[in-house]
Amino acid sequence: MSITETFKINSLDISKLSGRVNIKPHEEKEILIKTTNEDKIDVVRTGSTLKIKTKENEHSNKKSFLNIFGGNNSFKNTNFQGNIVINGQVFSGNNISELTEVDMDIFVPKNQIDSIDISGVIKVNVDNISNSINIDSSGQTQITSSRISNIKIDVSGQSKAIVRDIEKLLGDISGQSKIDIQGAKISKVGLDISGQSDSKIVSDSIEELAADLSGMSKLTVYGEVKNKDIDKSGLSEITFK
Repeated sequence: MSITETFKINSLDISKLSGRVNIKPHEEKEILIKTTNEDKIDVVRTGSTLKIKTKENEHSNKKSFLNIFGGNNSFKNTNFQGNIVINGQVFSGNNISELTEVDMDIFVPKNQIDSIDISGVIKVNVDNISNSINIDSSGQTQITSSRISNIKIDVSGQSKAIVRDIEKLLGDISGQSKIDIQGAKISKVGLDISGQSDSKIVSDSIEELAADLSGMSKLTVYGEVKNKDIDKSGLSEITFK
C-alpha cells in the first residue's frame, strides 16, 4: 500500500462513555490508551479526529494498552484507518470493540491535541497536554483541566467544568451546566451565560472580564476585576466578592 497522505490526530471525541478518563502528555510519538474493557471499545479515526465511544450493557474487567500509531504521530494513506495494537495483536479496521464503563488513561504527545469533545456520562481529567485548547462538554459530563493557560470552552446540558491555572478563557455556558474558573492572575475572561447555568471565577486579579448573562443564569466573581463589561437580562444575577 503506497503512502499518499499523512493525517495527524489533533482532536479527541469521547462519547457514550461512563466512568473516568485521564488525558495527559508523554514523550512518545504515539497516542497510547490504557483502559479497562478494551474488547468493548469502538475506536474510529475520521480525518484528524480520533473518536472513542462505547455501547451500553457491555461489561468486562480486562485491561490492555491500545497504541494508536502510524509514524510521527500520524495515520497515513487516505484509505487506511491506522493500526490498533492490543496486547501485541494488530487490528486494522474501524471497529475494535465496545464498552460502557471505563477506567481509561490516554497519553498524547505534548501540544498535539487542540480540541476535545465529550458527551454522555463521563468524568474527564485533562492535565498539561497543551498551552491552548478548545473543549466542548455536554450531557452529564464533568471535565477538569489543569495547567492549560488558554481555553475556549462550550459547556451545556447538565455538564460541569472545573478549569484551573487559567490565564485566558472564552466560554459559552448554557442549560443547567456549571463552570468553576480558577487562576492566580487572569488576563481575560469572556463568558456568554444563559439558561439556569451557574458560573464562578476565583482569582487574585482579573485584568478584563466581559460577560453576557440571560435567563436565570448566575455569575459569582471572587477577586479584583480591573476592567468590566457586563450585560445582564432576564432574572440573571452577578455578584462580586
